[in-house]
Amino acid sequence: MRIYVRNRIIHLLNNDVKSSRKNCTRILKNIRDVAYKHNRYSYYLTFLIIMHVMTGDLIEQFDPDVLEAVFSELRLKDKENADKRLIPPNQSPRN
Repeated sequence: MRIYVRNRIIHLLNNDVKSSRKNCTRILKNIRDVAYKHNRYSYYLTFLIIMHVMTGDLIEQFDPDVLEAVFSELRLKDKENADKRLIPPNQSPRN
């Protein structure tokens, strides 16, 4: 998945996107259920709007160059860890 931060494309890790969506869905469902249980229908919509504003503000504070560097480093580490998992347990990894 790609996002735009200050007109720069940032590539996100697919597994992180899937997990994050799942967690966001769970949180939003919980907020919606509690709001509806207490007849506070506007609370759910207010929560969505405030989360949108707050997360947008937080993301805009990040420097796109730093974000891209961090995600590049994380992709490399994920690849290294995946390569290590492919090595049979009775063999040591090559350096």
